[in-house]
Amino acid sequence: MPSLNTPQRIFLATIGVAIILFQLYRFADDGIEGTGWVFAFLVAALLLLPAVGLLSKPKVLHSLPMKPNSSEERLSRAKQRIENLVSRATERAAVLHRRLPILFDFPPLQAPEFQRINAFMIDSWLQYCIAFTGCLSLMAEYKRNPRFMTQPDYRVVWQMLVNEIAKAEAIMTARHGLHDKFDIERSVQWATRDMNEAELAMKKFIDNLAKSVPEPDAPLIGFLMEKLHAPEQSRPSLSQGIEKFARETLHQFAAIAT
Repeated sequence: MPSLNTPQRIFLATIGVAIILFQLYRFADDGIEGTGWVFAFLVAALLLLPAVGLLSKPKVLHSLPMKPNSSEERLSRAKQRIENLVSRATERAAVLHRRLPILFDFPPLQAPEFQRINAFMIDSWLQYCIAFTGCLSLMAEYKRNPRFMTQPDYRVVWQMLVNEIAKAEAIMTARHGLHDKFDIERSVQWATRDMNEAELAMKKFIDNLAKSVPEPDAPLIGFLMEKLHAPEQSRPSLSQGIEKFARETLHQFAAIAT
């Protein structure tokens, strides 16, 4: 059966209604006699059917743009947040690493051998700087979200920081021509140890803040000082410089939306 458009359906319905009205008029004059009226109503019903289909035809909705999958959005945001927490830590670690020789105020070394040893030692500090600023990044996020340390994202960031520390050692050994001495498993073990120690110091820092202990950052600063093997004469100025840097970094992290 060919498809009928709306005007055609209305036209047929009009004829059907006319047949019904005419038959009702006949009933008023002649009464219900014979069987012709049955046929008339059947024809009228057939003519009305297309109009009934028009009324029941569902409306076509304008297609709406598909919304992105909410779970995919959440995963994407979580991934970006994790990457931000790690990248800001490594960026600040590089800044601290450049400041440390100035804070130490090393005397000029003339002997090339001493210069090489000194350069190697300074380069190795970057690993400890990453552990230090990594914990500052974790701590800043904890202040923003007190449940952060119990969430999976915390462990992911923690492990990525371990990887960054190991990567820094690999780059440092290659720069000094010691790439054949580099052991990835041992490097990851040492990086894990450093992060564990830094994390413990960070948690003491947080506890000290909660208890209003004077110099609450002392545990975390002490961690870095021990790793740097700071000589006694350099400790006061070095400690003050690191403390100032930690305050600046926490303030900067607090202002950055992750």
